[in-house]
Amino acid sequence: DVRIERKDIARYSAFSPNYDDINDYFILDGLEYADEFTMHILTRQGVTVHTISKSPGVDFTGDMWWDGRLDGGDEAADGTYFYVLKVKYAGQTYEYKGYVELVRPIQ
Repeated sequence: DVRIERKDIARYSAFSPNYDDINDYFILDGLEYADEFTMHILTRQGVTVHTISKSPGVDFTGDMWWDGRLDGGDEAADGTYFYVLKVKYAGQTYEYKGYVELVRPIQ
């Protein structure tokens, strides 16, 4: 018998990057099993504000999560963002699309 096991991606709908060590990053559980992936974070207008990727042969690290900062380093505003994630695993390509709510506490 041959058994093929597929690890799926657990997706969450919100995070609050306020550096209290609780939900500070937008994390998609399961990406650590991907051979490679690219995720684009977009505004409602379709503008890419952050890109995260892992190349083949590169170890998965914690800095592959979104911390609520734009590619230039500035903090992204509160609101809804969308993502497009392309994952390669075991010779197959999968695409996931969704949204995430970035919530910053009132200071």
